[in-house]
Amino acid sequence: MITEGIAFDRHSDGKYEYDPETRYFRPATADTPASDVRVLTLANGEPVVPLATLDTLRRTASLTWDAITAELGIPAQSVAAWSQAHRPTT
Repeated sequence: MITEGIAFDRHSDGKYEYDPETRYFRPATADTPASDVRVLTLANGEPVVPLATLDTLRRTASLTWDAITAELGIPAQSVAAWSQAHRPTT
């Protein structure tokens, strides 16, 4: 899907020594570079936020959901919204 430039979110369950994670991929567009981020999650898909990240955001007084997801690299738009906004023109 990456080589074809298809945006996706993929959640992988944890098993044995592998932690659960969600991978977010958005291909490059004319005004944004490609984004390929893996975020550790709980079994239910909620992101795990490292304490150092929370501490850094607390110091900058930006301890909001938007600030946390931006720091983790989680895309602001869902795959459907991103695809709609970046639909090829024919």
